[in-house]
Amino acid sequence: MTRPGAQVWRVRRFREEDVRAFRAALRGQPGAMDAAAVRRFMAYAGPLARLERARVFLRLGDVQATRRELAAALTQGGELSLVRTIAGVLLFRTHDYHEALEHLRAAIAGAGASAPYVLDIARERAGRIGWHHEELELLEEGLSRRHRLPWVARAAELHEAAESLQAAATYYERVVAERPDDAAWRVRLARVYARQGIGNLAASALDQALSLESLTSALALQAARAAVSAGDFPR
Repeated sequence: MTRPGAQVWRVRRFREEDVRAFRAALRGQPGAMDAAAVRRFMAYAGPLARLERARVFLRLGDVQATRRELAAALTQGGELSLVRTIAGVLLFRTHDYHEALEHLRAAIAGAGASAPYVLDIARERAGRIGWHHEELELLEEGLSRRHRLPWVARAAELHEAAESLQAAATYYERVVAERPDDAAWRVRLARVYARQGIGNLAASALDQALSLESLTSALALQAARAAVSAGDFPR
């Protein structure tokens, strides 16, 4: 998968000694400070320099300075998917979640072939903060662009959690089709069928799960319990 704006990174990289000196200066460590290096680091121009300084400020806990550098980077290079992506990731870390997701969505729109990569970043971070509705939207947008089995499986779980059982069953069916020897996914599919009141499909999925050699004793117990009353499948 192509990372967004990969060609932009061919510009000259920042000198590591400049970054170290800048951090030392901000921490108030004059013994480790190289004033010339600090001046060089602060003089780096362009959105990538701003983003690098934002990273440093964030590591040092200066959220206000981080936001200032991010705003400047977006003003200079907001049309670049790479800049929007990095800014979005850093804004998640400053807890500016709505703004972060806005920039990541803008990055997705302009990322071209790199869009699935940015989508994965956005959906993972949305899920991390418990924004499961947004995570599901991003997953489904990603699946409309590129098939990835982990995305299908996650979409199935999110739909089930949201009580969208028909959609959950559709996604679980796709997982089972690609992993026919995985009994665990068949049991999950049976659970969704049972919760919809489709007892015959639930029983069939359980029978298939029980026939697999990979079925563990825990799954066997769960399947046996569900087979007694498909309408009351344990969640």
